[in-house]
Amino acid sequence: MDGYCYGSIIGGGNAIWKDYALIGYDLRLSNDGDVHPVDFYRYKLKAGFEHTTLSIARDTIVVGPGSFGQLLMSANVQPENSVIIKTEVPYNLWLLGAFRFYLWHVWYDDDERANKDPRLWGARISLMPWDTVEIGLSRTAMYGGSQNSDYDSIEGYWEMFTARNENDGENEYDSEQIAGIDLSVVLPFAARYTPFSGTKAYYEYTFTDIRACWQPEDRDDGNLLKPLAGSHLIGLFLTTGSMDIRLEYMNTHKLAYKGGDSQGYSDNGYLIGHYSGLNTKGLTGEIYYELIPMLNLYTGAGYMIHKDAADEEQIEKNIFAGADILLTESILLTPTFQYSTFDKTDRDPSPIRYDFANEEYDALAVSFRMNFIF
Repeated sequence: MDGYCYGSIIGGGNAIWKDYALIGYDLRLSNDGDVHPVDFYRYKLKAGFEHTTLSIARDTIVVGPGSFGQLLMSANVQPENSVIIKTEVPYNLWLLGAFRFYLWHVWYDDDERANKDPRLWGARISLMPWDTVEIGLSRTAMYGGSQNSDYDSIEGYWEMFTARNENDGENEYDSEQIAGIDLSVVLPFAARYTPFSGTKAYYEYTFTDIRACWQPEDRDDGNLLKPLAGSHLIGLFLTTGSMDIRLEYMNTHKLAYKGGDSQGYSDNGYLIGHYSGLNTKGLTGEIYYELIPMLNLYTGAGYMIHKDAADEEQIEKNIFAGADILLTESILLTPTFQYSTFDKTDRDPSPIRYDFANEEYDALAVSFRMNFIF
């Protein structure tokens, strides 16, 4: 088992001007490379309006109901420069319920991929027709970079939005897009028949391609809209108030995150979507328990099966645990560990390809984080 010691110190601050603006930053000192030992790890300039906020930030954008990973946008990648418009106070659309929207644009800094420094446009809308139900529709498009076209007109962005020529492969409007739908349902009646005071079930479905009547190559197929290369995430959350239990099953398609180059839908070698990768199915569970107000503990385990292009399987097993320890009113200590075993080794460095060899290995990750609250 190879070892690597990584350490960092993050300090920051924020300022709020009435109800209109917020400025925040995290300055990081780390031993992760010699090029930028000190950097602005995160920053955010945020202005608020009646219902929405506008942010210029270096941050990680997360979209989806998943806890251990999201299919569309996850915390698996480092913070990048972005512009975000987000609904903070929902709009009331009467019978349709509470309406929210989320728009973002990300500039990725990745010089190691064939198509260097791509961009990503994303959008999400959600409706809550009842207090117990939320429906979300999301979509992203990765475009631009050193090898693809940038758009300098409203027409260009409209063509990308409609995806009319998405699969053409011979014009400037051919980008890499992923779309999805998610559903979250709170089950209040479960409290009558179970020891849990709160229960929520959720589902996320994403697809990387479509057959659609408005695309020239699909007009004769007879399909109004047919999603292709679908991935699924199903979750269940239970709580007693002092104890939380979460279970998640995920199944990603073999073409998920493929994209148009060797790095696919990734940033600096890490998938922007679910960390487990494409052509994978697995189950993860966790128990989180408040032992006393100043000590919270959690533990869990996961089991995943990855398949390569030749249908060879790699089985991954992991166990993990951690704690939130409030030492004083201003000091929070968070130790964590994860131990993983793999029955095969992946020899391909690409985030969207596997090349399994019959070599078992294991990995141990231990971290200690201390937060000072002033």
